[in-house]
Amino acid sequence: MPTASGGLNGLSIGVTTVGAVLVYAGFRGVSPLQVFREVSGGKLQPVTGKPTQDVIPGVTPPSSADNLNRRSAVVAAAQKYTGDQYSQLKRTQPGFSDCSSFVDKALKDAGIKPPFNDWANTALFRISPEWKTIPASQVQPGDIAISAAHMVLITAAGGTAGIGQQRPKANVRAGSMATLFGSQSYVFKTWTGYGGSVSDPTKLPDQKNDPTLGGLVP
Repeated sequence: MPTASGGLNGLSIGVTTVGAVLVYAGFRGVSPLQVFREVSGGKLQPVTGKPTQDVIPGVTPPSSADNLNRRSAVVAAAQKYTGDQYSQLKRTQPGFSDCSSFVDKALKDAGIKPPFNDWANTALFRISPEWKTIPASQVQPGDIAISAAHMVLITAAGGTAGIGQQRPKANVRAGSMATLFGSQSYVFKTWTGYGGSVSDPTKLPDQKNDPTLGGLVP
């Protein structure tokens, strides 16, 4: 790999698109703003390590009978962070979060490892094989709703309500999908460790197809 002695090196050029920056930042567990600063300074750091296991070591994956308790634990854990202030730069620090690290915190507290690393961002949740797209009819508390740049935890069956870190000054909010996403399109995803079957989103007649997100809920 080229060294970063000054200017843009090969790695820098490779992650200058927005999508690549989000994925790259997710793998390193840093904010996209930090990546842009490294790119502009010619000091982009390499990605090290391998994707982590989906479940935190020492925690036994739940059986079908334990699914409700695990889902309830995720939602309950989210309530602990309702006082967080919005920040991308401080997203991993106590008292701060952005939309994805808010979800990361709740999942980890319930014994579920975020995809690929401890501080996964929206891009990593979108590409993770452990998080499968499902129709609204299958959505339960503990699942997520995710768009191209935002995500929240679901708190009601059918995906009618959720909770998540929103934006500066708004901070953590709970409410309907319209309240949390506005006009953004989003999909529902569930952790495969919860158990149960997952429908193929391409066979759902009431959802649109998108090469990046799969079935979209307008």
